[in-house]
Amino acid sequence: MYINLYDRMMCVSVKDADGSIIFERIMDAHTRSEVPLNDPPAVIERAGNASALFFLVNGALYGPAGGSGRVAKNIELSAEKLTQSYERYAPQDQSPLYSLLLELETDRVKP
Repeated sequence: MYINLYDRMMCVSVKDADGSIIFERIMDAHTRSEVPLNDPPAVIERAGNASALFFLVNGALYGPAGGSGRVAKNIELSAEKLTQSYERYAPQDQSPLYSLLLELETDRVKP
């Protein structure tokens, strides 16, 4: 599973079920970070610019995690929870997000 950013930077903090930090960083726009699928799942404790945060789950994009200028908190990073909590997102052709997703898909199928 990947956390994807669209057009803005954001600060994100991800913790495992024990509360240990998996990563905490400022992510640049148009980047992705892989999140391990653990049981119990990791949690995004806090993410700024929630409207730029999307989730790539089993090849489909879900999100955004919130509105413009909002902070998203306590997002469980399990495929089941993300697909239930967020709508599937289909960017318009020729948008920067569409191009990013096409690139991600191409990377996923490379040998």
